Amino acid sequence: MKTICLIFGFFLIFYPTQTYAKRIAPPQVPPLSFKGLMVKAPNNDGRVGRIEVWDKSNKKVWEREIYSVQINPLEEEDVQWVFITSLKEKDGKVIVLDERGRQYSVVIPRNLEALYLTKEECATLNGNWGRWGLGPERCNLRTDDKGNVCQDARDCHGHCIAELTPEQKAQIVNGQALIISGRCSEFAMNFGCHPFVENGKVEAIMCAD
Repeated sequence: MKTICLIFGFFLIFYPTQTYAKRIAPPQVPPLSFKGLMVKAPNNDGRVGRIEVWDKSNKKVWEREIYSVQINPLEEEDVQWVFITSLKEKDGKVIVLDERGRQYSVVIPRNLEALYLTKEECATLNGNWGRWGLGPERCNLRTDDKGNVCQDARDCHGHCIAELTPEQKAQIVNGQALIISGRCSEFAMNFGCHPFVENGKVEAIMCAD
């Protein structure tokens, strides 16, 4: 009997029974009504926090990954997941809160707000009505952050565009990326050829029709 107890104790010490914690279901976040659009947090993947923007016809028109979760392969994966808990509007931006209490401020591009504006509504918002690019006539809204220093379009209501010297333009034409800050554009939509700044650099002069 003593021998059996010793063997049983040995297994308890060196081969412990593993219990795995399981997380509860992800929170259901109410959609946020934002300037005629609906902002949603699908919460269908605990490894990334993502929001989506849907228009009045219930069509998804934009999405953005807000954060990602580094998974430790030595631990249970599902207990490491982090989901979005709430969406709010503040100062013209969408505020995203996650389960760890972290807060993210997200700029929604102003061109999304203008999708269904009439010519009269465009005028009341000080926008420009016309044919932009190859599409139909529509409203091009002015941004609220024109001239702000930016590192990416994520920082702006429109685009982040660099002001380049002739030497810098030549560098880019020759295929050399340029580390540079930009300025937020005056209008939400910007057609023609511009040095758009992405992640703090310009890699090419991009053209939009």
